[in-house]
Amino acid sequence: MSTKKLKLKRIPEGRSGHFSIIHRYHPHLYFNGKYIRYTGAMLIDNETMWMSDGPEERLTMSSAVRWCPNNADVLIGGLGLGIVPRWLEQKANSITIVEFSRDVINLVYDYIKTAKMKIIHDDINNYLDKTEEKFDFVYLDTWPDLDASRLDEITHLKKLSKNVLKNENSRVICWGENVVRKAATKV
Repeated sequence: MSTKKLKLKRIPEGRSGHFSIIHRYHPHLYFNGKYIRYTGAMLIDNETMWMSDGPEERLTMSSAVRWCPNNADVLIGGLGLGIVPRWLEQKANSITIVEFSRDVINLVYDYIKTAKMKIIHDDINNYLDKTEEKFDFVYLDTWPDLDASRLDEITHLKKLSKNVLKNENSRVICWGENVVRKAATKV
């Protein structure tokens, strides 16, 4: 992968069904020991923010790039704002994205798609259970928060993901898993 920092295009504001992408200015966002000014995009389902493109959220997704091998066939569960597929595009051989919401696909996919990517409208549980495709790297991010209650979902998805791994060197990474596990030990 090139050492050149990839500049991501911002997905424009819009609405499809009950999902919206909005841009908001944060005049005093505290990040990495200092206050910064930041205008960020957010993916919102009615009143629930599913994700943002803010620096703190990008930091929690950075493991996807760090752990993905070069020339990998990649499976991503959850399209979100399309940040992870865009980050991995330079490293990947192919990227298959499974997204449950047709509204999210309508809002985001046309702005990020490349020849290496394909989108599948399905529930990730169903896809992992039924597909015969195999992958070098799986990144799962299909939940909106890092609450301890997500641990069972993460554990289940990781178990299902074992069926789609090419070999023993293939890897499954779940967004925020370490934070969820830590929160679950405190419950």
